[in-house]
Amino acid sequence: MNNNRNYQFYYYQIYGLTLRTNQPLAVVASLNEATDVYDVSIHLARTWEESPMPLPPSAWQPSPKHPLLKTATLDEGTYLLLSFIGDEQAYAEFVINPSGEQVWMAVGEGANQRFVDSLLLGIVLGCILRIRGVTCLHGNVVIVENQGIAILGAKGAGKSTTTAALLQHGMRLLADDVATLSEQKNTFLVQPGYPGLRLHEDVATQLYGSYKHLEVLTPKPEIWPAKRNLYLSNAQELFLKIPVYLAAIYILEKRNPNLQSVSIEPVSLTTGLFYLMQNTYVDWMLNQTEQKNELQLLSRLVSKVPVRRVYRPDNLAMLPQLCEAIINDAHTTPLSYSKS
Repeated sequence: MNNNRNYQFYYYQIYGLTLRTNQPLAVVASLNEATDVYDVSIHLARTWEESPMPLPPSAWQPSPKHPLLKTATLDEGTYLLLSFIGDEQAYAEFVINPSGEQVWMAVGEGANQRFVDSLLLGIVLGCILRIRGVTCLHGNVVIVENQGIAILGAKGAGKSTTTAALLQHGMRLLADDVATLSEQKNTFLVQPGYPGLRLHEDVATQLYGSYKHLEVLTPKPEIWPAKRNLYLSNAQELFLKIPVYLAAIYILEKRNPNLQSVSIEPVSLTTGLFYLMQNTYVDWMLNQTEQKNELQLLSRLVSKVPVRRVYRPDNLAMLPQLCEAIINDAHTTPLSYSKS
């Protein structure tokens, strides 16, 4: 609850959560009005010493779950520390309390704010959603005929590339990198993320003629992979802010230089379940009981939402054909559940 009226706070909605921050975020528009009801409170400071961190640096122990993760267990539960260190000036560290209701951030002067925000609204909120029992797919969601289709694939498969190309074909973005799943009766909803995509420079050049007009997202490309930010805040017709039904899931297979055309094939329930288990977000957060519950949810998901495998050449010039194939398939895919 917001009991201190002497401080300036900013409020945001993303992935179905209401956030309160002590400083504005660069990649998402704030709510027009303050609210006394919010899900997560975020405290941002420029150094660890300046931030009201609940624990000192000496309290943390490395975690075997993830190379960037440290943990500290107290009576109230386990705190998480995620560290992204480029050098002494370019760093971002995030502490999450056991309930997922508070986040403390320490951000170096050399860190790009949009990059830091993308970490906060990506892996950090992904951890918070997991703490709150929300299953997320690691993929993008675009809108076709007022319904969502998820674009999944292994790292480097081209999820953001395909998504950006679909936007050029008249689709709208719902979420980048984090596709939340909300089961409601016989339906699954996905929640809106934020209006931005992270693109490699060669992809930006192929799609937009040049990457020069897109902001550099990573401040030190020699440390973090060089990406450009496609920010859609000034093109709201390309971004949808309301949850939608998930109508289909497309798995991008590895690009194949021997192929000359794009093809899309349905998969069996068993194969679809296998693919989804490989493409959940921050699955390393889960214990055995949570893994079992997630397997049951994903089993229900593949029984209601069709899963497709997408095969394509290793050629960016084939992006228009790829988009047309996905859009045509989505238009002809019957929904296997009722929204009633």
